[in-house]
Amino acid sequence: MSKKVFFLETKKDLIKLFNFIESSFKIKYIRAGLLDELPDTKNSLLDKSDLGFVNHKDWNFNERYLILNQNEKLQIRRVPQRKGGIKYAIDQLENINSLVISLGGYNISEDAIIASAISTNYNTQSSSNFFKQLNKFIKTNHMKVDEFYIGNDALDMANKGTRLTEDARMSKDYDISV
Repeated sequence: MSKKVFFLETKKDLIKLFNFIESSFKIKYIRAGLLDELPDTKNSLLDKSDLGFVNHKDWNFNERYLILNQNEKLQIRRVPQRKGGIKYAIDQLENINSLVISLGGYNISEDAIIASAISTNYNTQSSSNFFKQLNKFIKTNHMKVDEFYIGNDALDMANKGTRLTEDARMSKDYDISV
């Protein structure tokens, strides 16, 4: 049973979110996806130089991070490639106590804030408790519009004309309007 929460945030909003996460939970972040190299484990994303900014206009192509309890062992699947070589799958398939955060943020070229999401595919006690607390924080500190939660700074930017969207390549008719 998967659970998801969608939100739109700027760097300022994301700093508040990560301060909450990192002060409330003993966690680690690992870049998620099908990767050419084994990624580093990070204890914080607050030092990420491009936090709150995205190059892609479509939220499906932005960075994702697996979030695990600090003492949880990361399970990595080796995926042989048809043309030779190995890729490494970092995902929830064997990391059932994890969450995934898809990082959105501000796309300068489109003057648009691209949506973010936090999700879990499993209903373990650990992942459910973590998701529940994050969801509560987001609901308490954001304004809800349709299925999206909008951070205060993102809301200020939207009120000045910045787009709020999942995909800035699409018509403005599909934007999240406040």
